[in-house]
Amino acid sequence: MNENNTEITWEAVQFAFMEEWEAGETTGTRPTLGEYIEQYPRYALELTDFVLGFVALTRTDAAFDYNTPLSPEAERAGNRVRETLGLGEYAVAPEPEPNFADLMREAGVNVVKLKNALGVPPLLVNRMQNGLLSDWSGALLRRVGDALNRTADEVAAALSQSFRTGGSLAAAHFKATGGDPDEKAAQGTPRTLAETLDELEMSDSDKAHWLSSE
Repeated sequence: MNENNTEITWEAVQFAFMEEWEAGETTGTRPTLGEYIEQYPRYALELTDFVLGFVALTRTDAAFDYNTPLSPEAERAGNRVRETLGLGEYAVAPEPEPNFADLMREAGVNVVKLKNALGVPPLLVNRMQNGLLSDWSGALLRRVGDALNRTADEVAAALSQSFRTGGSLAAAHFKATGGDPDEKAAQGTPRTLAETLDELEMSDSDKAHWLSSE
């Protein structure tokens, strides 16, 4: 199986699965839906339909039951994933963890509303929304949680998810492209909370407030 590649096309993913499946005739090892969803999470829903349909077409024995009821886990996740398809275990795709943009959307808050609620310039909110804030403080989590009607732990989890899928990828892309300045401008570069507050030219007392662990 190919290494994880965020640029791979949907057509390439389909062909990779079919080739690996056919190779299983010789190797005795079949690819699973769970493996492919983990490797290509952006195509999770497409993979669910494609793999289940493809596997059904390859089975000719009457023992194969394609209409097995959904497991409770699959129903909660909203995916049409069967846990077992007769040729091995297929993992149920977990419901994606919300990122910071999801929390804003669910609260009906945009950048302007949130920056007004926090009393900060929009740069800080944009960094959080785009996964470009690489760390955060207790004070930030508490204030943001109050504004979004979420707990500090929920905000921390969403910021972590945003950084994993946004900031980390941006940094990796910038490094992979040799640090081209144009790519840096286009992708953005993660910054710490302290670096962001410095860019905002906050006073020492304001910075101390936002960096507080309380």
